[in-house]
Order: sequence, then structure tokens, then C-alpha cells
Amino acid sequence: METITKQEKAVVQIYKTRFVLTKADRGFQNRPKFEWPNFIQSSTGFVADRRLSFANYNIENSSFIESDYVILLDYHPIAKYLENTFMGDQDQIVSKYSNGKKVKFDIFQFEKVNESSIKIIYNGTNFGVPKRFSFDLSILKVGIPLRLKMNWKSDYSFSSGMERKFYEYDYIIEFMGFLNLFSNFQNKDQSFNKPIELNHCKEIDLRKILI
Repeated sequence: METITKQEKAVVQIYKTRFVLTKADRGFQNRPKFEWPNFIQSSTGFVADRRLSFANYNIENSSFIESDYVILLDYHPIAKYLENTFMGDQDQIVSKYSNGKKVKFDIFQFEKVNESSIKIIYNGTNFGVPKRFSFDLSILKVGIPLRLKMNWKSDYSFSSGMERKFYEYDYIIEFMGFLNLFSNFQNKDQSFNKPIELNHCKEIDLRKILI
């Protein structure tokens, strides 16, 4: 099945992982070292030859046809850490209509700059402390991914009796261009190996030493 839409859509690819640290390994020197693999198992889609091919997505529904943003989120779990199983952490395909405004997804907002780039903004979502306000992160262009690292600690009070946790987030965000050609491909298990583009990756590390 193939669809050509009248309106081009900004296609954004996001890779995400997160993990929980304890007080014993909260320092930078004790953090587990994480490196993104060259490939991950994906159930979303991929872009090739200016076509976005989905593993399994309804490209004929009106919300998709009328949208001007398509966001692919591929979540990469770190199985070594048992506490890293969150119900919301799963692959997602989201289509949104901006109506000329910023589009919000996860901890980000996206805004069209011109015919070849979009702006990525941290939207002020917090998962503990330190509290961060919304600010511009970068301008995204095709072929130049952004890697973003952030951290928080749970803001439990000392009287709550709960152990403080430290949360690390690691994202790779890639703007795939403005596209209007979409299709589904046949795949029995609806998953496939997807390469992660790490070359020419701009990095922003906003992690802090939290005590």
C-alpha cells in the first residue's frame, strides 16, 4: 500500500533509552557506560529514497493524511537494569497537525524553520530535580543527528522513607526531511533491524552531578 499526500510532512526519528541509578553509582565516574549499537530492533518504520516505509501503520486514516509531522520513536531498553521497565517505554508512531504552531512530543517541541530544517526545543518537562525550564536545543537538518543526555533525581522528601533514584536519559534525534511518499511493507513479525546514524552526530550533554 502506498500513499502520496498533498502536504509534505516533517519526519522526525527519535531513539530513546533511560535507566535508573542508585546513590552508589550516581557520580559520573561510577555511571554505567552506554554506547548506542549500530542496529536496533524496530517496529516503526524507516526512510529510504525520500519514502517513509512503515512496518504496520494505517496511512489512509484522516488524522495521518491531514498531519504535517510524523514522529518515529524507537525505544532501546537496557535489560541489565531491572528497574528500567516503564510502561510508557515502547516504540511509537505519532502523526500530528501543527496548525502553524509548535508540536509537542515526549520532552520536546518541534517547529519548522524553513524548507530544509526544523527547530528542536526542550519543553520543560521534568522527572524530578533539577527543575529545568523550556529552552531551544538546536536546529535540526537532514544528515546531522542530535544526541542529547539529561538526568534528574527523584525529589522525594527525606521523611518519605523512599530511596532516592537517579534517572539518566539518552536520546538521538534525527530530522529525516519533509516527505510526502509513504508506504507499508510486508513483514511477518512487523519488526526489522534498523541502523542508527551516529556519524556527524552533534552532542549536547546536560547531565549534572547530583547528590
